[in-house]
Amino acid sequence: MCDITTKKKLSFKAPAKKGRMKLWELKEHFLCPILGTCLSMNELRKVLRQSGVTMQTQATDYDLHSAMVHASGEKSRAARNLNKMLDRKYERWIQLLAKCSDNGELEQHWKDAMGSGDIAGCFWAVMTHPLSSGDLIRTAYEDVHMLSHIQGASNRADMKRLKFLETEVAQLMETVNKTRCNHSEQLKQRDELIRRQEHEILKLVSRQTQQNNLQIEDVFKDELRKQKQAAEKRADWAEEQLAQREMQMAQLQEEMRGLKELLLETREEHAAMEQTLSMVLADRDTGPEQASGLDLDGKRILYVGGRSTLTSHMRAMVEAHNGMFQHHDGGIEDSKSRLKCHLAGADMVFCPIDCISHDACLRVKRHCQQQSKQFIPLRSSGLSTFTAGLRLHTAQAVGAVEM
Repeated sequence: MCDITTKKKLSFKAPAKKGRMKLWELKEHFLCPILGTCLSMNELRKVLRQSGVTMQTQATDYDLHSAMVHASGEKSRAARNLNKMLDRKYERWIQLLAKCSDNGELEQHWKDAMGSGDIAGCFWAVMTHPLSSGDLIRTAYEDVHMLSHIQGASNRADMKRLKFLETEVAQLMETVNKTRCNHSEQLKQRDELIRRQEHEILKLVSRQTQQNNLQIEDVFKDELRKQKQAAEKRADWAEEQLAQREMQMAQLQEEMRGLKELLLETREEHAAMEQTLSMVLADRDTGPEQASGLDLDGKRILYVGGRSTLTSHMRAMVEAHNGMFQHHDGGIEDSKSRLKCHLAGADMVFCPIDCISHDACLRVKRHCQQQSKQFIPLRSSGLSTFTAGLRLHTAQAVGAVEM
């Protein structure tokens, strides 16, 4: 930039009052700061490729910058592509400054851009704006020119600082590598220590596990022994309960057989009772001369024991056949002395062996033998058995008299 400005006097006249200026319409000495400030080297290379401009393979960035500045001085393909790229890149600034109505507003925007440090877009918009004055263009040019010097000094300081930092980084990297080696060695030692500790822990755990397993095995054996004893007790109890159930079953079966026999006997007694009642009613209706053939001839019939519910039927049957009926329960409620009185006046004594005490039965039998009384034991206390016994022994007595 300084080489160009020293060759001839620079012109800072304001552009004509028309639309925005194109890149090739600007003064030649504006092209260098515009391209150097507003576009990067990669963007210049892109335009170079789009425009078909060829350069040597070993061309430097300065060579590329100088070539593009020279191409921008005339309305060439490269100049048009550069102008389009600048307009697209800084469209926001172009639209913002397009709203300005005088040079004062443009100058204020430039001051704001300088204060913020974002000058590239505002520099392109100011340099091509139709309302920019010569003073504003000079100010913008000079500000950018001095910024380039400041930037260059800053770059040189940065390079010096960079070299120092590179040296310091190298030293730090060496320190880091040593530290990393030491750290790696410490990690190895730590890992080895951890490995040995884990091995010891595994041994302790294994030993403790074996001890726990032995304790668990003892507890398990003791528990199994207790369970076995409890199971044996339950088995003994079950066997005892089974034996009791079998005994109860046998008793129930025996009781059931007795009940069946009692039911059969009851049915037989019921039938005999109906038959006896029929006979009694028939004898009463037909008279003594047409009786059933059973004539007790006034004999006293004593019935010892039996069931009190049947005595009224027995009494009716005996009295219907010309007899007298007396009953004694064998000493349950009736007195034993009264039994002797009944036995003394009885002609025939009936005693059901299933419904009288053994002692009372033997006592009645002995008394009948002593008094020469006819003692007739009955297998049951049913009415049919009594009727059958009464008929049988009455018939035997009649046959003996006839003989």
